[in-house]
Amino acid sequence: MENLGPKHRSDIYLIGGMGWLIGYCLIPVVAYLIRDFRYMHWAVVCPLVCMVCWLFFMNESPRWLITSGNTAKAERVLRQIVQQNGLSEDNFDEKFSELTAHLHLSQKQEKTYTFFDLLRTPNLRKYSLVFGFSWLVIGLVYYGFSLNMADFGGNVYISFLMGGLTSCK
Repeated sequence: MENLGPKHRSDIYLIGGMGWLIGYCLIPVVAYLIRDFRYMHWAVVCPLVCMVCWLFFMNESPRWLITSGNTAKAERVLRQIVQQNGLSEDNFDEKFSELTAHLHLSQKQEKTYTFFDLLRTPNLRKYSLVFGFSWLVIGLVYYGFSLNMADFGGNVYISFLMGGLTSCK
């Protein structure tokens, strides 16, 4: 997230949501093709294990490294990013020191908020309670539909697929 510009950050959330939707719609297809639940389990889990292994090859965010005090590793990661993108390293040290100073300054000026700040003003309190209750109800209804797909009648695979497609917005 922090390696992307603000323009593309919402795209990452959209891609994550689409991953959930695609997975939800593919599960009935996999279940229809692989009837034994043990083999189906392995067919679903193996790609996920590969994705988890991929995390070990990713670098930590340079911003996180700088704010947590690990500037040497942040500099190494940023140099690697510059080299991979084919950019010139002119004035890298100067730009890196400016970035480090800016992040430390913004971290000191940043006010931290707690959960109780949502309840301090009447307007925020009202919106927080309404949104919280709405999310609770939506989550419970979604959970109920997901558990009772077989009770809708008809083909359970098609019912589950249709339930996944209703998640599209």
